[in-house]
Amino acid sequence: MIEDTFGMNIIPDNDSERLQALKRYRIMDSPSEASFDNIARLCTQIFNVPNSGPG
Repeated sequence: MIEDTFGMNIIPDNDSERLQALKRYRIMDSPSEASFDNIARLCTQIFNVPNSGPG
């Protein structure tokens, strides 16, 4: 579980639908993609968060 560093609930109300879409597209637990990993890494720096991609 990721630590909540925002002091508020950041999980959207439709999170279960979001997860179902990820499962439907079969992209959960897929191999790493360099271009996506670079974007996720950039987001962690821009927004100063510990992780912006899959755990």
